[in-house]
Amino acid sequence: MVALRLLRGGLGRHALGIALVGTVVGLIGPYGTFFGLPLATRLPYWLLIVALSWGQWLLIEGLIARWSGWPATAVGSLTGLLLALPMTAEVVLLNRLFGLRGPETPATLTLWIAVTALLLFWLVHLVLRWSGAGTRAASSPAQRGEAVFGRRIPARIAGRLLCLRTEDHYLRVYTSAGDDLILMRLRDAVAELAAVDGLQVHRSYWVARDAVARSERQGRRRVLVLSNGLEVPVSESRLPALRAAGWLD
Repeated sequence: MVALRLLRGGLGRHALGIALVGTVVGLIGPYGTFFGLPLATRLPYWLLIVALSWGQWLLIEGLIARWSGWPATAVGSLTGLLLALPMTAEVVLLNRLFGLRGPETPATLTLWIAVTALLLFWLVHLVLRWSGAGTRAASSPAQRGEAVFGRRIPARIAGRLLCLRTEDHYLRVYTSAGDDLILMRLRDAVAELAAVDGLQVHRSYWVARDAVARSERQGRRRVLVLSNGLEVPVSESRLPALRAAGWLD
């Protein structure tokens, strides 16, 4: 299911990224491949490695984020460590297929892959963090609250927060990019989002104000229809607060 979501979410962008990174790395020829393989062989070798590592990173990261609800830094770091295990076997197999002999033992190769994956992840993370430092310094309490909760949202559905819904001990998070589960209580999430323009409209739902497309009556029930088409019931006890805030037609 995770892999299918990733494919639907941007296969073209991922393919372009794999092609660009694989070509650049293939031209550079790191880890002895520049002298060990001719260019015509080196390019497909690195394209395969980049494609395998890219796809497995997305899959492993998605699974960890889905079941842990951890911050992006913890998810990314664990992903880099776990990625080294399948990639070691795959690199050994590719080296045999391409006739490339490396001095590394499987244990050393695993270490190198893990270190490389972690360094690349943290490099990207720090660049993105520094590039947004000025914006965060001037952010409002609402933006800071949304940023705190935003770190809990799986990367594959990063987008504008629309709604939260309880499902047993989990929260289903709806964003403009999709929905997924995190392990968290609704009351804790509402506390983190206290400064954000949104309301708990039902014991099982919190809704962002700008996500509401319209309100409707369905028999005796009042329902909020969100921008993604989701219909959210409104508790009778919450109606006065919503009317006072101007949420209801």
